[in-house]
Amino acid sequence: MRKLMTLLLCVLLAFPVLMLTGCDGGLDHTERCRETGRIRVLMGLWPTASEPELVEIFEERRERFERENTDYMIVPSSFNFNPGTFGTLAHAGNVPTIFQAYFTEPRRLADAGWIRPITEQFNAMGWTNYMNPYMQEILTHNGQLFGVPRDGYGLGLLLNTSILSDPDVNLLRRDASGNAIMYRADGTPYYPTTFDELKEWSLAVNNTWHGRHGLTILTDGTGAGWHLSNIAWNFGADRLQNPPATAGGNWTANLNDSYVVDALEWIQLMRASGGAVPEMRNDGQWPADILNARSAMAIVGSDAIDNPIRIAPPNATLTMDHLALVPMPSVSGVEASALFGGVGFMFSNRASDAQVRGALKFLEFMGRAPIDSEHSRSALIEGFEYADNRGFAVTPTIRPWTNPAFNSMMDYIEREREFTNRQGVTRQGAINVNMYYFDSFFNRLLGQEGHEPMIRAEEPMIAQDMYRHMGIAVRAVFQNHNRNRDNLQGLLNTANLNFQRDLDRHVN
Repeated sequence: MRKLMTLLLCVLLAFPVLMLTGCDGGLDHTERCRETGRIRVLMGLWPTASEPELVEIFEERRERFERENTDYMIVPSSFNFNPGTFGTLAHAGNVPTIFQAYFTEPRRLADAGWIRPITEQFNAMGWTNYMNPYMQEILTHNGQLFGVPRDGYGLGLLLNTSILSDPDVNLLRRDASGNAIMYRADGTPYYPTTFDELKEWSLAVNNTWHGRHGLTILTDGTGAGWHLSNIAWNFGADRLQNPPATAGGNWTANLNDSYVVDALEWIQLMRASGGAVPEMRNDGQWPADILNARSAMAIVGSDAIDNPIRIAPPNATLTMDHLALVPMPSVSGVEASALFGGVGFMFSNRASDAQVRGALKFLEFMGRAPIDSEHSRSALIEGFEYADNRGFAVTPTIRPWTNPAFNSMMDYIEREREFTNRQGVTRQGAINVNMYYFDSFFNRLLGQEGHEPMIRAEEPMIAQDMYRHMGIAVRAVFQNHNRNRDNLQGLLNTANLNFQRDLDRHVN
């Protein structure tokens, strides 16, 4: 992902003349093509050549769109967002009309002037009040809308049930067919719901098999701090950032709260006891631990549960039938918080009003608009079929829209419409996983079946910087897991001081 962005930048810098002369060339933000007069939309959502089947799908959508919207032309651009390099690209004008970025970014990008508001164009589409309120709050800044939601995810605990239900470990029981039993007769979970239980299960795996561990904990990069923030919430932390006490006041860091120390201490105990994989891990490395039975569990986003399957060789024994996603643990085991994040479509500050309108129109042809139309429905079905035929997991969608017509369409596609895969197997509904292993997570995430909603939005200000500083503390614990509580407090005091400097520099 990051290599592609670097290569793209190099190409643009090396061939500036070509970029300015052709309708389709580079990231020239000239509104209209000189030859045809069409409005150019630099579509930074395009798949790369490594996914030829997906490129073909997008090209078909492009052709349909341009036939029906003759004022527009779509200029494909495979753009991958990187918080560390985006400012340089935006300053040079090398950002497409529309691109994807994390939910942590809209305020930072808007304050820097790198993205533009789209409130007027969004409302003109007739989509006002259709957005998921959690997502709308994230994408709104100073009363203006700065993006459109693609999708969302929540953090949960991924289980390899084949390890946990092995007779030698005997943590999850098996039924007569050999499937893991997730719940007792009274409906209470077998799976761990507290941090103490998670530690006990992890030690049981480690004590049974040499070289296997209960849990993979992220220790490198922003992912380590990302997970620490959620663990800290479930130890009792309220805010990791304090908003201004008065109008015009400053945001203050709260990363050295005693509950965050509790969370870091638990991570240290997991590392010291052998319950956690001892090697450093980043967000791209945990899937191999699950695939290769190096660990039995990992904290992951609900959008990444099939990552171990995606990297598996053809003869791998691990399948989606061996994976379950359950709610995050907490101290008490009651209604834990799940960090809620996602990806939004945002718009370059160099995009004109007309280009923004064209990009929003094209979202319908991607199935990303809040309406039930022929184009939207067709694109969604294509997307689900592509995922299923590639062996990816299709789970219930965390809906970005509240429009009843859109959600009725989604319910039909996910639960009722017939799908036939390349092997000729037909099923009812796009969802292709055994929901017995996922119901508890998805039902509780949004507060279904009498539960309080688990979702909790990421901290609002420059969260990626916050994760980086918290991640440094996690890494230090893994490098030296013989620290006392005062030392752990010191690590977080340093993280807090450094993050406060970032807040003062970029926010206050």
